[in-house]
Amino acid sequence: MSDDQPLFKNDRASVTVTHKPECYVVAVVEITPAVVKQAYDEAVKSINKEVSVPGFRKGKAPKDFIIQSFAKQIDKEWNDIAANAGFKEAVILSGLHPLKDAQIKTNKVKLSVEDGGTFSYEYEIFPIVPDVNPEELQLPTIPLAEVTEKEIDTVVEQLRFQKVEWEQVTDRPVQEGDFVDMDIEAVMEPPQVVSKNQRHAVVTDKMDEWIFRPMIGRAVGETFEATSEQSKKEKTKTEEEEEAEFIPQCYRFVIHAIYTAKLPEFDDAFALNYGATNRADLEVKIAKTLRQQSINELRNNYRSNLQELLADKYVFDVPKSLLKKQIQLCVQNLAQQIYNNNPNISEAELKNQVNASAEQTETWAKAILRMEFLLQHVAKNYNVHVTEKEVNDEWAYLTQMAMLTQKSEKEFNKNKIAHDIFTTKVLDTLLSKIKLNIDE
Repeated sequence: MSDDQPLFKNDRASVTVTHKPECYVVAVVEITPAVVKQAYDEAVKSINKEVSVPGFRKGKAPKDFIIQSFAKQIDKEWNDIAANAGFKEAVILSGLHPLKDAQIKTNKVKLSVEDGGTFSYEYEIFPIVPDVNPEELQLPTIPLAEVTEKEIDTVVEQLRFQKVEWEQVTDRPVQEGDFVDMDIEAVMEPPQVVSKNQRHAVVTDKMDEWIFRPMIGRAVGETFEATSEQSKKEKTKTEEEEEAEFIPQCYRFVIHAIYTAKLPEFDDAFALNYGATNRADLEVKIAKTLRQQSINELRNNYRSNLQELLADKYVFDVPKSLLKKQIQLCVQNLAQQIYNNNPNISEAELKNQVNASAEQTETWAKAILRMEFLLQHVAKNYNVHVTEKEVNDEWAYLTQMAMLTQKSEKEFNKNKIAHDIFTTKVLDTLLSKIKLNIDE
C-alpha cells in the first residue's frame, strides 16, 4: 500500500510518512533551525576534540579557527548529527520503529542554519498488525465425539499386549491371527526400504487386504511381492480426493519369523495391574481417559480452525527481509521432508521438486510470519505470557515420555516448547472470548 499522511508536529520537527509495500516507509522530516544550529555546534565541538592544533589541547582550540580550518570535516559531521537527530524525531513522532539491523537509506534534501533541514529516510518497519476482535470471529460448532465400546476394547487389548507372551511357530505357514516379523521394501530403482524386521498382526482389521491375501500360507524365509490397492473402507471427502491421485506401488515382503500371542485374561486380577479395583473399574477409568482425549482433540480442532480463520481474515504486509529468511527455512524444511520420503532421490530431482513448489513455499512463509506477528499482538493486548515453570514442566513431561517410548531427548528444544505453549495459550484466550463450549 502507499499512503501519505502528515503526522505529529512538535517544536523540533514535523514528519510526513509514506507507507510502501513489504513494510517499507519513507519518512520526510523537517527539523527546525534551532535543531540544525544545535547539530552544527555539536559538530564543531566533536571535530575540535579530534584534531590537533599546535599550542592547544584537543578540544580547546578557538571555535572560529576550527570552523575556518576544518570546514569540510565539520560539514560531514554536521550532516551526520543532523540526520541522526531528524531520524530520532521521525521515530518518536510517527511511532514507526525500524526492524532490528534494518538498513536506513538517508537522503539530505536541505540543511541550513537559517532555514532548518529536511531529510528523507527509507527503512523497514515492523508490520502494522490489526487488532483481533473476538466478537467478529465465528467458528462452526464441532460435536464432541462419544467414547464407544470398541474404543474401550481397543485400549484393553493394548494393555493385554503389554503382558503378552510370544510363542514362535516353526511347524506351519502363516495363518490368520498370527504375527510375522518381516522386511518391507518398495520395488523401484533403487529399492526403498520401508521397514526392517518389524512385527505385524495378520488380521484383516490391521493389515491391508492386498497384503493379507498373499500372506496366508507363506512360510518363514519366503519372499513375495504384492501391489498396493485402494482401500475399500468408507472414505472421507479428503481421502477420496487423495485416491483420485492414487498410483499403485509394488512392494517386496520377506518373512523372518511367525509368532502367536498368548494374552492374559481380562479379569479383576488383570485390572489390579493398572490401579483399578476390578475389571469394571478399569473400564470406567479407560472411558474417562478416552473422553479426556476426545476433549483434547476437540480443543486442537478448534485451535486449528481458529488459526485458519485468523489467516484468512487478517492479511497484512510482512517485512521483505524477514520473509526472505522465512522462505529459506521453509525451503530447507521442504527439502528435508522430500528427502525423508525418498532417501534415494537425486540432488537434481530434489532441487527440481523444491523449485516447483516455490510459489507455494512463499505463501507458507507469509502465512507463518503473519500468524507469528498476529499472535504476538493478541498476547500483548490480553497480557498472555509463558512462565519458566510452564516450560520446565512440559519439558520434564516430554522427557519422561521419551524415556518410555525410547525417543531421543534431543528432540525437545525448550525454545520450541515455549513457542508451542505460547501459541496454545493465545489461541485458547481467543477461544474463551468466543465462548465455545469445549469442556463438556
